[in-house]
Amino acid sequence: MKIVKEDAGVNAEWLWQNDDNERSVDAFDRPEKTYLIFGIFVLDRLSNDVGSKLSDLSLKLEQLLKPWNASFPWTEYNGVSQRLMRLDDGMQYIFGHVCVEDNVQDEEILIVNLLHKLSKDCGPEVFIRVCDTDGDFLLIECNEALPEEYQYPVANNRLWLHEGRFKMIPTYFYAGRGLTYEEALEFLSKAYYKCIEINSLSEKVTSSMLTNFPNNIFSNLGVLRLEIEDVRSFELLKRNPKIVSPLLKQLMSEDSIEISFEKIGNELHNLDVMVPQSHANILVLYLENHNFKKDSSVMPVYAGRIISRLLNECISRDFISVDQDAKDDGQKVCTDIFEAYPLQTVDLLRSIPMEKDVDPNEELIEKLGKFFSSAQDSSIIRDEFKEQGGESDRDSDADNSDSAEKEFFKENNVDISEDDFFEFFLKEALKMKDSDIDLMRSSRPKKDVPIREPSQVTKENGVSEEVHEIPRVSRENDSLSELFESFNMDGDSGNLFHTMLRELSKEK
Repeated sequence: MKIVKEDAGVNAEWLWQNDDNERSVDAFDRPEKTYLIFGIFVLDRLSNDVGSKLSDLSLKLEQLLKPWNASFPWTEYNGVSQRLMRLDDGMQYIFGHVCVEDNVQDEEILIVNLLHKLSKDCGPEVFIRVCDTDGDFLLIECNEALPEEYQYPVANNRLWLHEGRFKMIPTYFYAGRGLTYEEALEFLSKAYYKCIEINSLSEKVTSSMLTNFPNNIFSNLGVLRLEIEDVRSFELLKRNPKIVSPLLKQLMSEDSIEISFEKIGNELHNLDVMVPQSHANILVLYLENHNFKKDSSVMPVYAGRIISRLLNECISRDFISVDQDAKDDGQKVCTDIFEAYPLQTVDLLRSIPMEKDVDPNEELIEKLGKFFSSAQDSSIIRDEFKEQGGESDRDSDADNSDSAEKEFFKENNVDISEDDFFEFFLKEALKMKDSDIDLMRSSRPKKDVPIREPSQVTKENGVSEEVHEIPRVSRENDSLSELFESFNMDGDSGNLFHTMLRELSKEK
C-alpha cells in the first residue's frame, strides 16, 4: 500500500528571473506554495549526443536523490521530481522541482548540496541553475557579499553552478541589466571560460549552505514515537512514514480532534518516525493547548491517536489517496546516511516558551503589523467621525473641533502619536534599553509651544481673513495617513514581502 499525494507542480518559466518582474506565465498560475526549481543543461557545441549525456546525468541525479526522496520527511510528502524538457528553441535540459513551503531553509540547503555534489562529478559542459518561485534565493541569501555592480537586477540569470563552483557571467555582457535565459545560455555555450567566481559570494554560500552537511540538516530533525491501536493506520504509516510530517501541519487548521482517554488496551503497535523539529513543535503545542499532557507513559498513545485520526480524515477528504497495488520500497532504500546520525527523540511533554523562541525580527514584524492595522482602523474611525458631523461646522472654533476629535479617539481607545511610534521603533527595531530611551528623552530640549491665536492675513486684493492654526491631532493623523499610503506599491507586492519575511526569519 502506498499513499499518494497530488502535487500541483510548477511551470518551468519560474526558472528564470526577469528585470521587469513580469513573466510570460499567467499571474493566475502563480504557485500557491514556494517551490525550489532547478535546470541542468549540457552546453557542448561540438557534441551531437547531448540527449545521451542528459540521460546519464538524470540517472546520477536519481541515485543521489533516491535515499532522500524515500526517507526524508519532506514538508509536502513528495520528494524531488525531475524530467526532461525542451526550451522554445528545442534545447533539451533536466527540469526539477520540489515544494519546500514550510521547511524552506533546510530543504533548499539539502537540494543545493546534492546539486553541488552532482556538479563536481560532471564535466565542464554541464551547467546548473537553481532558484525558487520567490526569486534567486542564493543571491538573496548572499546579497551583502555581492559586489555593487551585480546588484539587482544586473545579476538576474547570471549565477550558475559549474564544476562544483558558483560562477557569474561577467557584467560587461549586456552591461547594466540582467540577462534573458537565451542570452545566458548563449554566453555559456560560447565563452563559459570567461565566467568569474566572486570569492565573497562563494565563501558566503559555502558557510551558510555547504558547510557541515548533512549534519546541519539532521540537527533539525527528531524521532517521534507513536503507539498506534488501529492496525490499518499502523500499516499505512509503517509503509509511508513520510506522511506524518504533512499530517502534523494539518493540526494548524484543525480546531479540535476528539481522542478518547479510556484505558489503553494491550494491542499497541510501536512506530518511530522522522519529522522536522518545527513540525514536532506543532504537535507539542497542540497537546498543551488541548490539555492532553496527562502522563508521559501515555503520550505516544495520544500522539498515535491524533496521527491516526488525521490520516483517516485526509483520506476521507481526498487530500491523499491509497494505492493498494503500488509497491513501496522506501524502507529498503533507507541507507546509512540516516542510520549513522543519532536523532533526538521528540519530548512531547516539554513546554515551548513562545516569547523566547520567536525570532526578534518575526516578533517585530508582527507587532508592526498590529500597529499599522490599528492605525488604519483609526483612519476608518476618523472617516466615520467626519460622516457623523465632525466637519459639518467648518467655521466653528478650531480648539473645539480638536477637543471633540480627541474625545472621540479616547472613547474608541485609539492613542497613536509620533512619540509613541518613535519609542516603539527604538525599543523593538533598534533594541535600545529603556534607560537609554529615557536618557534621550531627558536630553531633548523642552519647548512650550504657545497656542497661536487666529492671525490676520491680508490678501493681494486687500481683503483680510482669519487663518487658524491646524490642530495638532489633524496634522498627526494626516502624517500617519501619508505614511500608510507610502507603503502602497504598484504591481504584485506579495512576492517581495514573502521573500522579505522569509529572509528576516533566517537572521539570528
